[in-house]
Amino acid sequence: MSTKIQTAVRLDKDLLEALKEKAKADHRSLNNYIEKLLHKDVGSIPNDATKAANSN
Repeated sequence: MSTKIQTAVRLDKDLLEALKEKAKADHRSLNNYIEKLLHKDVGSIPNDATKAANSN
């Protein structure tokens, strides 16, 4: 299970409003929607079990 860490970011007001609308349309929380976008951009991050399996 991944550890979640709370952080603060500053966003342009119009961007934040657009993100809220997109999140609502996708039936997601704002946090979950932004996390989904970041995962899409960064790619999949392997968890500890995957790392251990790949090191053998």
